[in-house]
Amino acid sequence: MAQFDEAWREIRGRLSEGTEVRNWSYDSGYTGTTTRIERLNYDEIVVTGDRTTEPRPVARTGFKKVFEFWDRYRQGLVSRDEIVKISRNSTYILSILHWLGQAA
Repeated sequence: MAQFDEAWREIRGRLSEGTEVRNWSYDSGYTGTTTRIERLNYDEIVVTGDRTTEPRPVARTGFKKVFEFWDRYRQGLVSRDEIVKISRNSTYILSILHWLGQAA
């Protein structure tokens, strides 16, 4: 839990409203689309994307669920299909986690 809490603090500390994060997946690399950070709240990040019509809240709990698989996913050991079953916001979460690793 401490590892996720640290990552969540870092995400919220490094992201700012208006930041655009390039969407990324293990299979495709950068996809050519982006996620825009609209608002940062204590327990959620509100995003918009190329295919969204309304801002979408992405809860801290969703990040936590996906984060549990993050290391294995980025090594290709967990499929994208498995991640999608965990969260409908997987594109945003995976892209932000990848961005965090690149920004470090």
